[in-house]
This record gives sequence, structure tokens and C-alpha cells, in this order.
Amino acid sequence: MEMAPRAAMMAIKSAGTPPRIVVGAIDDNMVYPLLVWAWSLHHNSETGSRFVIGHLAGTLSDHNRATLGQLLDFMGIEHEFRALPFDNRFITQGHISPTTFAKLFSLT
Repeated sequence: MEMAPRAAMMAIKSAGTPPRIVVGAIDDNMVYPLLVWAWSLHHNSETGSRFVIGHLAGTLSDHNRATLGQLLDFMGIEHEFRALPFDNRFITQGHISPTTFAKLFSLT
């Protein structure tokens, strides 16, 4: 099955309904899994989706960020990358991963 061009995919979504905002966080190890996650959520959404993708400074290479951006654009998925500074709470709260913190900080 061929992937529909961006214009066709956007026409499928409900007209006039704002997209859902989806927040996630990644590093270089999660580039390809993020694409599966983003496509699945976007493809199955009735209102469309807008992704805010947080990453801790220095954990997502420029190459991987550019690749993600190009592929998300190709799939017609609105997105925004947010580089987040390291925070000392990442160490003191050992049971919560840095990517979890990045998701929370991306919401602000």
C-alpha cells in the first residue's frame, strides 16, 4: 500500500477540528521506534496529531533530528523539536528516567 501524499492525508482528517497534541521524548537510540509510534498515532487519529518531541541537549544528533524531521514531513505529521537542558533532578530521582522528565518539561 502506497503512502498518501501530505495533502491527501490532511484531507482525511476532520475539517475544523484542532489536532491533538502528543508529547514524547527521545534520544539517538529511539529514532526509528519514534517513527512507528508517531505514524500509528497519527494514522489512527480522527482529528490529526501534532507532535512535540523533547530531547535532552546532546542526546539527539543533528543527523537523526534532520532525518526524523524529513520523514515526519513526508508522512504529513506536524511536529516540533524541543531541546531541553539537563536538570539535576534526573540524578536525584533515579526511578524516573531523563526521557520521562523531558516529556514533562516539554509540556511547559
